[in-house]
Order: sequence, then structure tokens, then C-alpha cells
Amino acid sequence: MTDSSTLGYLTGASGLGALCGGIYLSYRRAARELEKIIAIAPAIFGIALITFSLSKSFWFSLITIPVIGCSYILEYSSSNAVLQTISDDEKRG
Repeated sequence: MTDSSTLGYLTGASGLGALCGGIYLSYRRAARELEKIIAIAPAIFGIALITFSLSKSFWFSLITIPVIGCSYILEYSSSNAVLQTISDDEKRG
């Protein structure tokens, strides 16, 4: 079966996907362009998560996990950036 290194590989793959998503977002110019990402990233996240849960192959799971990490960071960070941008200055935390 698998050992503790399997979880390490899967966690590392998720982190790699999140890093790629963060780098992609750092090159975006304006927060106003993020609405499309906010709409698409949760759908990709859901599909990738379902695909991962149905996977019986370690290697296929290792390919699916970075997509999950990337789409999670894209959605979370984009939503946060838009909310911070549209909030009044006195209401930002």
C-alpha cells in the first residue's frame, strides 16, 4: 500500500499548484479583471476534487492535486482582493 511519504507527495503537489496560482495572480494588473476567475475557479476546484476523490491511481491523483491547490488559491485570493478593493477605506481590516 502506501506510507507516510504518499501524503507528503500529495501535500507538496497541492502546494506547488497553490504557488503557481499565486504567481499567476501576482502578474494581474487590476482587481476588476478578477471577476471571471472568481466565477470559474470554484467550478474547476469542484470538478478536480470530485475527480481526485474517485481516483484509484496515485499518479493520477498526483496530477489532479495541483489543479485543486491552484484553483483554491485563485478563488480565495481573487475574492479577497476584490472585496478589499471595493470596500470603503474605513471598513478595511
